[in-house]
Amino acid sequence: LLLNVFVILLAVSKPGQELTVRGVIPYIFQSETMQPEIEYNDLACFQRIDRLQPLHVGDVVLFQSDGTVYVERILSIHGELVTVDIDHYPPLAETGAMRKTVLRKSIYGLYVGRSRWLGVLILFSNTIIGRIVFLLLPAVLLFYRRQILAYLRKRRKV
Repeated sequence: LLLNVFVILLAVSKPGQELTVRGVIPYIFQSETMQPEIEYNDLACFQRIDRLQPLHVGDVVLFQSDGTVYVERILSIHGELVTVDIDHYPPLAETGAMRKTVLRKSIYGLYVGRSRWLGVLILFSNTIIGRIVFLLLPAVLLFYRRQILAYLRKRRKV
C-alpha cells in the first residue's frame, strides 16, 4: 500500500514541485542521455540543494529551464552561469546540440544515486496489471493469512 501511495505521488508531481522524501527528489529517468551513469527507466535520486551549496565540474544536476526539467552534467562554472551538457548523444544527433548555459539559481537537485529495479517496479505499478498486482495481492495475503501460514507449517512438518 505504501508503494502505491509513493507511485501515485510520484506520478502527479510536476516540474519544480516534485515529491521530496527527506530532502531527496526521486525522478524516473525516461531517457538514454546520461548513460552509462543513469540508465533508461532508473529511479534517479537527487539531493535538493539551495543556491549556497557548492557545485563542481562533473556533477550531474537537476534543473528547470523554460518549464522543462533537465538532467545534465556540469561542464564549467563561471559565477552565476553554469554550462551543462548530456553524456550520451543518440545516433545521428549532433554532439553538443544539448549544451546550454543556465543560471545557477535554476539548479535545484544534485545527483546522489540510482535504483535500477525500483524504477522498473514503479513503472510496472503504474500499469493496470501492476495496480491489480500491488493492490489485490496484499489484500489476498491479508485475507488468507491464516490459511497460508497453516499450509506452510504443514509443509515444513512433512
